[in-house]
This record gives sequence, structure tokens and C-alpha cells, in this order.
Amino acid sequence: MPDKTNTPAQPASSLNAALDSLQALIKSNAHPELSEMNTLSAAVQKLVSAYTQLKSLELKVREADIKQAEIEERREQLLEAATRPDGLTPETLREIERQLKLL
Repeated sequence: MPDKTNTPAQPASSLNAALDSLQALIKSNAHPELSEMNTLSAAVQKLVSAYTQLKSLELKVREADIKQAEIEERREQLLEAATRPDGLTPETLREIERQLKLL
């Protein structure tokens, strides 16, 4: 399974590099022509769109990780309850069945 912790940094680094290049281009060209301004405007728009998509995906990954951690925690609780010496109560059995249907 790929390492999720490094994934968001790679696109973010690419976006930062593109933004730095764009800023350098703007600074080096004090009087750009209209066509150059249109090109720069399109580049900025694409960068902003990519950044927005990146942040949205990072949020979804974080939410999925939180949900998975909650499922794992609940699974551990259910397993602990199942191994108690007093046995399983009907409520615990129903909860185990309900949790297994969610997976």
C-alpha cells in the first residue's frame, strides 16, 4: 500500500514551483503585452484551480483516515468485549453484527 503521508506534499511542491516560476516571469517582464497577460492570467487560474482541488482531496483523505481509525477502534472494543470471561450479551452480538455489515 502506498504511503499516504508523502502524497499531498508532491503536488503541493509542484504547485509552489509553478507559482515561483510565474512570479519570476512577472517580475522579469515589467511591461507585458496583452497576449502575455492573457497567458499569465490563464496560468494563475489553472494554479488556483489545482490548489483548490488538492486541498479538497487532502480533506477527503483526512476524513477517510479518521473514519477508518474510528472503525478500527470500535472493532477493538468489540473484540475486547467478545473475549471477556462473562461472555457476549445479546446487545454486544447485535452490535458486532451491525458493525460487520458496515465493513
